[in-house]
Amino acid sequence: MNVFFVVQLSERLKKHDDSATELLIRGRSLQRREEAVAELSAALTAHSGVPFLQSSRPDIVKELQQERRVLLALRQENDELLEAVQENGDAIQYVMKKYRQHSKKLCDLREQDTVCPSIIDKYELGGEVHSICAVETLIR
Repeated sequence: MNVFFVVQLSERLKKHDDSATELLIRGRSLQRREEAVAELSAALTAHSGVPFLQSSRPDIVKELQQERRVLLALRQENDELLEAVQENGDAIQYVMKKYRQHSKKLCDLREQDTVCPSIIDKYELGGEVHSICAVETLIR
């Protein structure tokens, strides 16, 4: 019976050894998982500057609504600025139209020699009248 008892004890020891080996393998696997979770946690902490990682859903919705209001305000300001630019362009076109009309009239009067020489001499416009007329001829 001693031999039988020794064989049973040997088999139990072998089972316990196998169980211990299996537990060590599971422990290593769990340790790897724990390291992966720790690595992921460290990565999330490193990227904690990203607002949506720290915010709850209502906070995110609130921030998006604020951004939407800001975007709408910017769009309205953009439309107002565009309208102002168009008005300024219209004003510039009107001024240029008047300038062309006056310069054409001045050149026509110069060609007819009806421009009063005293006005040209008084305001020292002789060279300017000549250059305006030259530009007018180029435009035609």
